[in-house]
Amino acid sequence: MFDLGLLEVLIGLFFVYLVLALMCTAVNEWHAGRKRLRAGTLDLGIQRLLGGLKDPGSRYDEFYSHPLIAALCAKGKKPSYLQPKTFVHVVCDWILGASPGAAVTFEGAAAAFAQKEPNSPFTLMLRATGSNRAEFEARVEAWFNEAMDRVGGNYRRDAQWRNFVIAVLLTFAANADTLGMVDALFKNPVLRDQIVERARQRVEPPPAAYTSSDTADEGPTIVPSVQEVAAERAAFASEDAKLLNPLLGWSAELKELNRRVAEAAAIEALGKGKAGGAKLEECLKAKKLADSRGCQSPCDADKAACEAAQKTATCRPCVEVLEDIETAAAQDTFQLLSTLGSFLIFTEWIGWAFSQHIFGWLMTAIAVSLGAPFWFNVLQNLLKLRSSVSAAETGKKSAAAEGKKG
Repeated sequence: MFDLGLLEVLIGLFFVYLVLALMCTAVNEWHAGRKRLRAGTLDLGIQRLLGGLKDPGSRYDEFYSHPLIAALCAKGKKPSYLQPKTFVHVVCDWILGASPGAAVTFEGAAAAFAQKEPNSPFTLMLRATGSNRAEFEARVEAWFNEAMDRVGGNYRRDAQWRNFVIAVLLTFAANADTLGMVDALFKNPVLRDQIVERARQRVEPPPAAYTSSDTADEGPTIVPSVQEVAAERAAFASEDAKLLNPLLGWSAELKELNRRVAEAAAIEALGKGKAGGAKLEECLKAKKLADSRGCQSPCDADKAACEAAQKTATCRPCVEVLEDIETAAAQDTFQLLSTLGSFLIFTEWIGWAFSQHIFGWLMTAIAVSLGAPFWFNVLQNLLKLRSSVSAAETGKKSAAAEGKKG
């Protein structure tokens, strides 16, 4: 039987992954919309089908000037979405236009088109289908879909790499350390319960922002509601991120940085170089000894040592520098570094932070790059499992209580 506490820790951790993945997808979609990456991918597919601007016999310009295609284009921009049927209609118009006349048939127009453009891929398709319009249209549509699948595959691979890079940057910015989050969830059952409840609310019923496919990872033939979907996902992620503040952020690390800078300043205040460091060390040890023992030890030697420590810790220089250190260590905001010494401490602190979190960051970045739909499905299954485990434990407790009464 699964341990309910461990199961809830996993649900809390995976919910964090889900929220970060939503943010990651929103950024990816915003980037795709701003750079019009879908339109560029679709245009690349059209060039592969019809030839580029400089290719002999290319119908590239003629394609975009066709009324059906021009109607999809914004000013100076190419469309980012195209139905296969629309492409087929444009091609059929070209063939019918090869033999102008009021009573022209498709077979007659196909023969005229084949004479004018014997090397066109459409001519080959006309011959293969015997100029049967229904079969020709089906062949052209399949050809278009095949080309879009190829360029769409390249688009998806590029989107996955973008997603991973964004996930790495977002993980670092949020200080989302998987190992640290697991530890915090184990130690804080109240926060764990709150996150599990929020995860349950998000999964039942599922918001569209959580379950819709990651359109930034799809090919160019997906309807581009990029800004709306990105805004919806960002709103959900921002709302949930407030609950996750205790698990994310740089508060503890910034306090450590401020403490280090304050200790360096205290050394300068107590003396130069090693002498100042020794005095600060003495102050810190004395305060720790005095605070921990309270001078109540029955041993005379210990009591004498404690009283001596109290005397050292309460001397004016020690009191002043220790108060400054405590004040600095309580601040979780970044303080401007005004001296070369504090800048060197900052570089040391960066190395310390990386050594503390690098493995946890890497685990989070890889997990977040899997995408929001993946973590949504995982959470659904885990919440169902939790309900089963919880019901089983409740049944056992009820049976045990009845057994005692009997």
